[in-house]
Amino acid sequence: MVPIEVLTFEKAVLSDVSRLYPKHSYVNIPNREKQALQQLSSDPDIMIKQADKGGAIVIMDTVDYKPASRLTFPVSLDEGFALKPR
Repeated sequence: MVPIEVLTFEKAVLSDVSRLYPKHSYVNIPNREKQALQQLSSDPDIMIKQADKGGAIVIMDTVDYKPASRLTFPVSLDEGFALKPR
């Protein structure tokens, strides 16, 4: 016979684990659009990024994306950031 404490612990662990995984996944994009995005994402000349707000996506030509990203991040990550002491 298993002690009640062990059964209570098991129930609590199973409850916690079940909350880690979503029960339902909802499709919010039609299959044709999903296939089109997959084709675009395999093209190295096209950048697909998540938009800053609203859950939208941005599709840009890689040639246009790099200069636009420099407007947002003027320092290359390879160069690092110069920290000024206060």
